[in-house]
Amino acid sequence: MFKIIPLLKMILISSCSLIYGIGNSQSYNFPIKAGTKEWMKIQTHDDMIRACKIPDDSLKNISTSRLIETCLSYPLMMDMLAFDNPKNGFINTYSNFNGFQELVGRGDVDTQLFDKFIHELPQNIETIKGDIDRGSFTFRFTILEMMLSHDPILNKLDYNQQSQLIIDLIAKSEAKAKSVEYGWIGQIGLTYLLAKVLDKQKLFPSKNNQLQIFIDQMIVSEQSTVVNIFTTARQVSNH
Repeated sequence: MFKIIPLLKMILISSCSLIYGIGNSQSYNFPIKAGTKEWMKIQTHDDMIRACKIPDDSLKNISTSRLIETCLSYPLMMDMLAFDNPKNGFINTYSNFNGFQELVGRGDVDTQLFDKFIHELPQNIETIKGDIDRGSFTFRFTILEMMLSHDPILNKLDYNQQSQLIIDLIAKSEAKAKSVEYGWIGQIGLTYLLAKVLDKQKLFPSKNNQLQIFIDQMIVSEQSTVVNIFTTARQVSNH
């Protein structure tokens, strides 16, 4: 359920207008932009969702790579921060977006999204100036990780892609740890994706309740769960 108080809603909408005001020429050109006068005139959250819907004729003609960029530029993506955990936030937010629904059904979504993620480097944040744009860059990673961890997409990745992801996620975690901008939200999506991949390949020697809860619900109750995930990942990547 969407749990958001009016003041928090105003803050999130303002954040969207600032962060995504930088634009992206590779994504769909939403007719109403967050932060504009037209956007501010929208009265309800449901109307915002409708305003962000991509027309069917445009949706079918968008390439998969451009559709990925469109999902990364979804004006209401910050709504996911208003939920009790990122997984619930992502599912509730993106289930309302027909662009993501279309992306999940694409036959090449696994290859396109995998290649996109592999070539995204956390350390490139050092080339970006300004706190707002740097914040946008870090949140972009979280959205990519949440999209890849979505079961209908993750299940399409083959064994070799999943194995490469394990190695890549370890490297990305180490790179993120060197920049204060990523913080908790910058690591939790990565850790969740890593746990999901390890679980898909049945690489955990055993799973206690805390680990299973994290895999199922993305809730961390003990730091030892995170340690377990990365210890397992490093062990299997060294074989």
